[in-house]
Amino acid sequence: MDDDEGKARRNLVLASTVVLLAAWLELPLPGLIEKVTSLKAGESISPARAWAAVLAVLVYLVYRYDFSEEAAKGRETLKQAWEAALADLIAGLLNRHLNRAARGGRDSPHFDHKLREYFAHQREFGGYGKGKGSLQVPHAGAAAIKMETTPWQGTVSVPLQGSSDAGATRSSSGNRLPFNLSNRVGRAQVIVPAALLVALRSKATTSALAPVVLSMLAVGVAVFRLTSALL
Repeated sequence: MDDDEGKARRNLVLASTVVLLAAWLELPLPGLIEKVTSLKAGESISPARAWAAVLAVLVYLVYRYDFSEEAAKGRETLKQAWEAALADLIAGLLNRHLNRAARGGRDSPHFDHKLREYFAHQREFGGYGKGKGSLQVPHAGAAAIKMETTPWQGTVSVPLQGSSDAGATRSSSGNRLPFNLSNRVGRAQVIVPAALLVALRSKATTSALAPVVLSMLAVGVAVFRLTSALL
């Protein structure tokens, strides 16, 4: 392995993969150590010493990667992917609650405003039809949200679209309404799918999560095998 700063991630992934494969396939460590390090380990090396050496190398590579520029870029990519997924899912959740209230359904716990009264007022004085199905809020995605100090509070744009009693189509930019996802259920509705989206369908998975997960598994295996060899 090359100890170059720009190859810290590759070295960590390679070493972790080799350790996991060696443990899974029950491969002899002396031969692997010889191939990886180009050193003659000797067949008499004890399992405890072999796993201690493997653990030391893994710990070094973890620290090397953690302070590398690659790791910093990976964390930034992961942060951006997480924030984008969270904002998009929050926008979708709020839009569903807005449209439910616009159709005459129950109010949302994520808004301070009484949404049913707000939309009833819009239908009566905004020129929209008085029927419950005559008004809707088009989904504008994450662009509709302006967050404050946390992603759980801010304002959301509420554009309106519908038809008048005469059947004419109407639309307006609407107002911005404050929202607050203060309850755990509301937050869980976006945190869980956001985590799955980032983990399974994001570039951040390979750039940041893969080295971390592989190294954690490899270190865990090395500690377990070392402990077993010493007992």
